[in-house]
Order: sequence, then structure tokens, then C-alpha cells
Amino acid sequence: MVFIDSMGFEALLEVTKTAKKHNTKLIFAAFPSSVLSVFENADFYKDFPQENIFPSVHHAVQYLKDGN
Repeated sequence: MVFIDSMGFEALLEVTKTAKKHNTKLIFAAFPSSVLSVFENADFYKDFPQENIFPSVHHAVQYLKDGN
């Protein structure tokens, strides 16, 4: 994903809220800096922990393998 529009952003917010409601850990990986900037500017991190976003799929998988 190189770009995220307002509808995509709202969809991600809904996914994060649903995951939280069902006590499910959700992680994201490999977002480009342009998307991360949108997250920062739109206060996405108030609803989703920033530590659950990883720079690569490899990092995300390693995090899960380590028992997190």
C-alpha cells in the first residue's frame, strides 16, 4: 500500500476497533512512510498501539515467533 485515502483510513480504524472488541492482537507491517505520516497526522495511534506496526513482514513474524 503506497497511499491511503480517507475511506481506507476509516476501514483500518474499524478493523482495529473490531480486533480490540474481540481481544485479538492486530499487527501491521511494511507500510511506507507516506501511510505512516497519515497515521501520525490523523491520531491513529490513540486507537492503535504504534508498537504493533513493523517496518517489515520479517520483523512482524519475528515478533510473533518470540511469543508476543
